[in-house]
Amino acid sequence: MRACAVPGTLVAMSTSEPLQVVVDLEQTDETVKGHITVAGAASTEFFGWLELIDRLDRAVERHCGQIQAGSTTGGSDVNQL
Repeated sequence: MRACAVPGTLVAMSTSEPLQVVVDLEQTDETVKGHITVAGAASTEFFGWLELIDRLDRAVERHCGQIQAGSTTGGSDVNQL
């Protein structure tokens, strides 16, 4: 089961289409930074744990929306959500 966020609710749904996320991490003196690539889309930068978590949340929300709409093809640009 994968949980998909819907405004105001949490909907659990089963999916046969896993979401592929690649995270390249760099340790800095105070936090973490790096690049995140979601489902073959262009890599984007993030700085800090909160921004990384936000990008991951956006990727899951978009992926769940594509599953609910019946389309899981194409990349997900987490910056455009």
